[in-house]
Amino acid sequence: MGKDTFITLAIHTYDRALIVKDKLESYGINVKLQNVNLKSPTISSGVRVRIPEQDLPLALRIVEGDSELHLVKENATRNQILIPIDFSENSITACKVGFQFAKALSLRPILLHAFETPYFKGSLPVSDNFGPDFKDTQQKQNIEKRAYTQMRLFAERLHRMIENNELSDVRFSEIIKEGVPEEVILNYAKNYTPSLIVMATRGLCQKQEDMIGSVTAEVLDSCRVPVFTLPEGCSIDDLSEVSRVAFLCNLEHNDILSMDSFLRLFKYSPLDIDVVPVNDKAGTKIYEQVKRVVNYFESHYKGTNFHSVILSHRSFREDVQSLINNHNIKLLVVPNKKKNIFARLFNPGMAHRLLFERDVPMLVLPI
Repeated sequence: MGKDTFITLAIHTYDRALIVKDKLESYGINVKLQNVNLKSPTISSGVRVRIPEQDLPLALRIVEGDSELHLVKENATRNQILIPIDFSENSITACKVGFQFAKALSLRPILLHAFETPYFKGSLPVSDNFGPDFKDTQQKQNIEKRAYTQMRLFAERLHRMIENNELSDVRFSEIIKEGVPEEVILNYAKNYTPSLIVMATRGLCQKQEDMIGSVTAEVLDSCRVPVFTLPEGCSIDDLSEVSRVAFLCNLEHNDILSMDSFLRLFKYSPLDIDVVPVNDKAGTKIYEQVKRVVNYFESHYKGTNFHSVILSHRSFREDVQSLINNHNIKLLVVPNKKKNIFARLFNPGMAHRLLFERDVPMLVLPI
């Protein structure tokens, strides 16, 4: 598959094909239009939109993109990596990994802390004149002041770690906002579109009861930028240690987008990637589909080793744990479709379930 190999991206009417062509070319993609019926070509027979094969991931993002994909042109930059913190040791763990990503990808870490005041804790007590109670106003000021003091001390600790070569040497910024943590994180991600969010979580035994677990789950469910999660006790001193990865795929074209996003973020080699279809159906057809996906990845991402792995379909929970144990998986890469609140309540997404069931780092990619 050479550099000049053209493939069919879509078939449209002539007018629609021209619109798609103009849009793709505005992003620097070479486009050729070709009639479907070459023996008796007419405009009404349909038109193929053909593009260079190496531009397929970007083209898919463009033609299917909307505001939620946060698509940016190549001359634009998303030069931030967001690290929500609560000043705990888990926050230090998140900073260690986040700063490594920042160093490798030339990003600026943004440390974000959200503090909750009485205004965000349910009912809002008021006095007889319906104004905020003075005690609550004073409490809010005290909470805010304590948050700024903790942030200053935390930043000083990070600077000392950088001086002692315990942390990647990158410049970082701090932001403190009032509000519910998950809402603050999601609003920041929506407004500024960081390239990555790095979040630390509690250990498996504490996630069900601890607040930070629910914060991370809410971010995973709703955020439209990649999220890297780190369970408590998981130490990654060097991202190059993450050499074996399980890529959970849906056997859809979104898998191409997800793999492209992953390998642009995770620029470490050599890398072994198990391509694992999450599909209830087994049989020859699945094997053939996975093989085609792996062949495509191998032809486009040289230097990375891909392997097809078919789960036994006993149960999702058992299959994933067996995969992690038998293949020494260091990272789960999980494409994640956005769901509305009711769908999340009754049928939580794969990333949501894995967050609460597995103590393995996870990179969640929105699709």
